[in-house]
Amino acid sequence: MPIDLSQYSNALYPQTDAQAAAPAEETIPQPLPLDQVDQTSWGKREDGSSKGTGFLGVLPRPDGGVSTEISVGVEVGGKEMDVPTLVPTLTPKEVNYLLNTDENSFLKDNSDMANTIIQKATDFAKQRIAQGKSVWAQPDEGPYASKGGK
Repeated sequence: MPIDLSQYSNALYPQTDAQAAAPAEETIPQPLPLDQVDQTSWGKREDGSSKGTGFLGVLPRPDGGVSTEISVGVEVGGKEMDVPTLVPTLTPKEVNYLLNTDENSFLKDNSDMANTIIQKATDFAKQRIAQGKSVWAQPDEGPYASKGGK
């Protein structure tokens, strides 16, 4: 059964008419259909596991690339671990910041926006760990859940 992520953000899919008419920074791009994405080119996470489609789906970037997770190393429970930053607790403006910022620049950015995103990602990861879940989206989560996840 798909997990309802709407409790985390009112900006999840599908977009309403009001969202479609809103300025770009106030809406999240629609995830790409999985048949238009080459998942074999995504590589692996630092821990060697395969990257997935994320909580928000495969999101197009202005540079022509895609993003699904955008991981960052944070301290959780006294140990350093990678967690996804593209989580359902982000606002549309925060998601668009991530999609429009080079990953290397984001990791060096000490702005309020970057710090807020990292804090939200850390809090979301802690919540999932406390629930006995992986910090990474599973096939039954996110916009592709009703389609079997992959």
